[in-house]
Amino acid sequence: MACEGRGTNTIVHPTAANDAGQADAQVSEDTLPAGLSLEALAEWQATKAAVLGAHVVLTLGRDDHDPEMFGIVADVAINAEGQIAVLDASVDEVGVFDADGRHLGRFGGIGDGPEELRRASSIEALSDGRFLVSARGRIKIFEPSAESWQVSASYDLPLLAIQNSCLAADNRLFVSSLHPTEKHAIREVAVENGVVVAGFGSGYLDPNPAARLHLSRGLVDCVSTASGIIFGSKLLSSVRRYALDGSLVWTTALTNHSVLRITENRTTSAITFDDSQPYDVLESVHATPSGRLVLIQYTRLFPNDLPESTRTYLLDIESGVGAALRKSVPPIVDVNAHGIVTVDGLHPVVKVWSVDW
Repeated sequence: MACEGRGTNTIVHPTAANDAGQADAQVSEDTLPAGLSLEALAEWQATKAAVLGAHVVLTLGRDDHDPEMFGIVADVAINAEGQIAVLDASVDEVGVFDADGRHLGRFGGIGDGPEELRRASSIEALSDGRFLVSARGRIKIFEPSAESWQVSASYDLPLLAIQNSCLAADNRLFVSSLHPTEKHAIREVAVENGVVVAGFGSGYLDPNPAARLHLSRGLVDCVSTASGIIFGSKLLSSVRRYALDGSLVWTTALTNHSVLRITENRTTSAITFDDSQPYDVLESVHATPSGRLVLIQYTRLFPNDLPESTRTYLLDIESGVGAALRKSVPPIVDVNAHGIVTVDGLHPVVKVWSVDW
């Protein structure tokens, strides 16, 4: 819900101009979504049951004896050979494991050298088995070598930051990104040369650059079977579906969303964050293998270091209508044809779950 300005010298963001109140659909706290066809509802219920009935088949980072311990697991990707790449943002490194959990090596490391990464945010598995890593305004592609992994391509992009990425059919790469002057929140990047070939999707529309940057952050995922892109705002209640040509298909909004209030001083344009009240942050957006549903997760942050809570929702891809799963699901970092990958714990543990989609 948008916040109104207080007094004559302040603006409270998000503003009414960016309100998602006119959304085409809603994501509710109900246990069943309203208004779906019988076929769509049956698909929704079956997918919910499959996710909640998942079982762990592999655990990485369990104890001090594991070959790899993790600091901040930012993303996970699994390639066609079943190799599992875990991106640890605390050290900007990627650890690679086989399907049985055996450690195969690592690549990256903090720095600006040819084989290094800086502020790595996401990893994708290309169709030929290579891994593509997005780091700040740069993407690097790693391929296996005799020693471990080596960079086969590196491209600097005209972007301030890359939040995350996804691959559509034919290795079409889409990134959620920020740019200091452009309003687009999503860009398509050519994998073969790093050229930004298209931009679409509006971020937060406001003349204040700081407010615009903070509130334009979001996450994307590709829905190959539906030839579309899902974009969820990190701090706002809106989730949108776009066609691959950039046209907007629908906007949906979370009904039980607590917003982070940002106050702007009209005179100085300085902004301050009011975290004295709980607020929600979008943590993940993942299309299911069928391409007919989307899993999204939010974390509610509380003041005074009270425990966080994670909520999971399932959305219909055709309409944007969704509802809550209402049972605890660990933070999801990857969804694939075989199941899901989650990460949880103070000392992160990566778990691979089998899901009967």
